[in-house]
Amino acid sequence: MDRHFAATFEADLTPNWVLSDSFGRKFNVTYNMDTANPKIIHGWTDLEKSYVSQIWDAHVQCRYIGNSKFEITIFWVNVHQKTCVHSYVVQIGSLKVLFSLLH
Repeated sequence: MDRHFAATFEADLTPNWVLSDSFGRKFNVTYNMDTANPKIIHGWTDLEKSYVSQIWDAHVQCRYIGNSKFEITIFWVNVHQKTCVHSYVVQIGSLKVLFSLLH
């Protein structure tokens, strides 16, 4: 997790996040609520198990939509975001996750 993201949305974030994909699947993860060392501490393996065979070398974009909810999108090609304010890639297990703050 990026400290800038955690600090920017500190008042809005709760420990329980919901990640939704375009297939209607929802994944619940737990955030440690630490802006100095932000981490997803539980639930990531459920998402990883659902996607690992499909996205071995892809990017997962997590788009924050508010109220501790994120939309996840899988990209199998390079991602170019003209409206991206800030983005970063985090390796979580075998997945590379692209977190973005979008307008």
